[in-house]
Amino acid sequence: MKKALLIIVIVLLAGVAVWQICQVRKRKAGIEQIARVGEDAGKPAAVVAEEEKKEGVTAASIVPADCSFFGTNLLLKDQFVKVRDSAAMKRLLSLPIVQVQLLQLRSLPQFQQAKELLETSPMARDSIEVAKDALSNEVFVCGDTSWVKFLASFVAWTNDVRIGNFKAGIREGIRGAQGPLGADDTGDVASGAIGKSEAFNTVETVRSLLKHREGLFTPGTLIGFKLSGSEEKLQPILERITARINESLALPATVNQVEINGNRYYTMAITRDAVPEGTFEKIRGRLEGAGCTPQEASEFIDWAKSIKVVVTAGYCKPYFIVSIGSDNAFLERLGKAEPLDGSPVFAPVNRFKGRRVASTGYASWQMAAAGRFDPGQFREMARVLIDALPEEKRPEGFSERLDEELEKFSREIEATMPVPSEIVSVSILNRGVESFTFSKSPQPGVDYTRPLTILEHAGGSPMLAVAGGSSGCAGEYESLRKWALASYGLVQTYLAPELGEEKREKYERLRSVAIPFLRAVDEATRQHLVPAVDAGQSLLVVDTGMRISKLWKDRVLESPLPFLMPAYAIELKDAAQFKEAVKAYAAASEELVNSADRLKQVAPGDEEAEFSVPAPEVKPLEEGKVFLYTPSKWLDAEIQPNLAVKDDLAVFSLSPGQTEAMCRKEEMPENEVVAMDLPSGCVFQFRLEPLIGCVREWVNYRFRERSPDEAAEGEGASAVTAILKQPVEELLNAIGTFKGITSRTYMDGDYVVTHSWAEFRDE
Repeated sequence: MKKALLIIVIVLLAGVAVWQICQVRKRKAGIEQIARVGEDAGKPAAVVAEEEKKEGVTAASIVPADCSFFGTNLLLKDQFVKVRDSAAMKRLLSLPIVQVQLLQLRSLPQFQQAKELLETSPMARDSIEVAKDALSNEVFVCGDTSWVKFLASFVAWTNDVRIGNFKAGIREGIRGAQGPLGADDTGDVASGAIGKSEAFNTVETVRSLLKHREGLFTPGTLIGFKLSGSEEKLQPILERITARINESLALPATVNQVEINGNRYYTMAITRDAVPEGTFEKIRGRLEGAGCTPQEASEFIDWAKSIKVVVTAGYCKPYFIVSIGSDNAFLERLGKAEPLDGSPVFAPVNRFKGRRVASTGYASWQMAAAGRFDPGQFREMARVLIDALPEEKRPEGFSERLDEELEKFSREIEATMPVPSEIVSVSILNRGVESFTFSKSPQPGVDYTRPLTILEHAGGSPMLAVAGGSSGCAGEYESLRKWALASYGLVQTYLAPELGEEKREKYERLRSVAIPFLRAVDEATRQHLVPAVDAGQSLLVVDTGMRISKLWKDRVLESPLPFLMPAYAIELKDAAQFKEAVKAYAAASEELVNSADRLKQVAPGDEEAEFSVPAPEVKPLEEGKVFLYTPSKWLDAEIQPNLAVKDDLAVFSLSPGQTEAMCRKEEMPENEVVAMDLPSGCVFQFRLEPLIGCVREWVNYRFRERSPDEAAEGEGASAVTAILKQPVEELLNAIGTFKGITSRTYMDGDYVVTHSWAEFRDE
């Protein structure tokens, strides 16, 4: 039981570390219009100054500057109290259904036992007090440089496993096409060459792990909890836990007391000796049974035996520290090496000292590079496909030429990716959470130099608006076109001649249809579409203004309900060229469908009429035209897919009313915290209120509408509906305290800054 408890504790601590890493990558931020929280109003100036001074000191002042990542959450008690004392939470807790659940919880034997334990055990009370204190101030996690090697090896291992699974699928697909296994094929199942995918995947996973085993170890990680009042009670608790572990834990490992930098710690090393006798031999047997060679199984066992986990806990004023790693080297550097908050990379966070900082985060550029997407995966998967072909089916020189082309393609893909950079983030309590993220990795192809004026065409106040600016797409399209032509050339030169007569005939028929279509689309894109939209801005919006009365075919609603309406707008550099592109795409689509029909070889007299794209209904629009397309008969009449073209704008939507609203120019959207009208590469705005209103109407409709089964149940169903309606309504009200989030990404000197604000109002 206690062994299981120890394992659970270790897993939970590791989970906290991973969660904090995710927080570092997820937080967003920016550097303008920082608003002070109104809560400080009324406090004496000296008190405010002292609070600000204390809040400016975090674990970043003792964490080494060369760490791989760091994340800390602050003001935890303040945030908990705000949620607990909020009007929304009080309304939820006062619901009868919630009160009943709380009463049932208090009546459980476990609850009573815990209550009695707290009343009779000073040790339990002290432990609870320390835990509350530890989770009231600051919690941080950081990793040393070994995380870079570990992450790079882990990513490479998972990529190899993914490619191995892909290889298994290809081989089994080929084998399935060839027919059932013969008598001479059964040996291949055990070897992993073909057969059961589970055995094959096990072998590939083990081989890949052995390939990257040097980097797969326990990286150094520190987790800290800031104490402010329970420090004296921590030491006796640690001593008591140590004594109990050493006396009764059924593990060949003990907790020892050590001194590190003048502080007392308790440490335990978990090694191969902690594994029950006979376990490794069982693993060896399973690996060899799955198809691993005896040597591979032995190497895997040796690697597993070499893993060492050292768990250390103690007090380093003012933090309770838990260290996990292969040793205590990282812990020994805590507070001794150059601190993170004194390094240049952390300078953006230091601008916010004295504010109500709720969290900060950092990831080194080496860490970012280690977790970066590897475009070489495309090359490896293509090689798997080629290797799956029989030797006699591979034309001479094909594999070598393909490798060259794929290598060039990988380099070009990598050139479109931002360069690795350190990432620094900070969030502030400001009627919600205001966040800033800083990096030095501008996204290639994004224009950060001008305001996103296309937001003037958002059509009012949509639920969602996402705008972005491009610095040019012509080069990207030409690169894609080049590699598509190169791939086609390889197929035509090397593979097509190797096809049998029947397959060759089918291939030529397909080619006769596809190539003219692709050629027409390519020509329209290069000559018309790219010149029309290159280096322009685009906007995606989702609105809730449209109401529908028909769901599907004959499903008619009692009264119209709101419906989510997506729409897309794009800035035009040349409206005439854009119209020519649309015409060319429609003509190419007609020819594709008609060519495919002619290949069906229908009997005489069964020929169908030539397909043509139906002509849209054209309606005049101020400074342009709207092209309306007749909706399908089973859709609501309000849903009318349409395209509007003006001199400088094209709008696609499902509602003519929304299109007309977006074609009109309005003022740029405003936000109390995030500047929307300054030069930006991307702007994101989400408003929850329209969505809550939409959901509320649909929920009320569902409560009003009764299914046949509910109607048969009569009053019983009505009673259930009445019981559920109030909790659902209050839940929507509670969720509605989150008003939305606005985010803007822009350049500030060398930094790419993302400034966001998640707004909360407890009304």
